Amino acid sequence: MQRLVLVIGILALVVGVVFYVKSRPDLLRGPDRSKKNNLVEIACLPKIQGTSYPGHTDIRVDAQQGISVEYEAVFLCAGEKIRWVAEAGVSSFEVSFPSGNPNEWPFTDTFSSPIPVHGNHTDDQTVRAIDPKFRLQPFKYKIHVVTAGSPGTIDLDPHVMPM
Repeated sequence: MQRLVLVIGILALVVGVVFYVKSRPDLLRGPDRSKKNNLVEIACLPKIQGTSYPGHTDIRVDAQQGISVEYEAVFLCAGEKIRWVAEAGVSSFEVSFPSGNPNEWPFTDTFSSPIPVHGNHTDDQTVRAIDPKFRLQPFKYKIHVVTAGSPGTIDLDPHVMPM
């Protein structure tokens, strides 16, 4: 009788593990070979959202932090469109890249720094493919945010990272 209970217990445990593993296909699939890096939880929005992707990636500019922590480093794919969008409380903002050096400009669009702002957002910028010898390439930019209240002005040096 004890052996029967033990066998049933082991069988129930095995069935439970099988169902758990089947509910988590990411455990079996291994690394995504279409990516050129080892960032398991990082992908650009068009790949994450698929057909529900709205056509551009918005980096939110807010009046408290300028750029929130989640947008401090933005991972993008070649061909993806990106724009910076002001939220409530932002009077104005400016996004600029360091120079006209093509190696320091992550977009296919003609170099324009600061990036023109129309209404509450910048022009869409199309991310260019990175040099094939790189898996990931960070591009530093500056953002200057003027807010209606406190803190008044915010200056940050976040990054966009094509991959």
